Amino acid sequence: MAKVRTAYPNCLRVERPVLAGIARDAAPRADLRRHDDASLFDSFFREVTGRELAGPEQEALADALTALRRTEQEQ
Repeated sequence: MAKVRTAYPNCLRVERPVLAGIARDAAPRADLRRHDDASLFDSFFREVTGRELAGPEQEALADALTALRRTEQEQ
């Protein structure tokens, strides 16, 4: 919030819409930890762009997540 206030000093709060597709009928405070990284990103992408990930984009996401997990395991 401190970073937001540097640009918007009169901001009182920041609200984020519930991620589309994950918790449509659930409470606004749905436990997002129960979803995998790919489904969370997919929902985020739909919310931001209004469209589904295309085939090559899904492949790029899967490759990126695999690389990230590999890096985490090496550390």
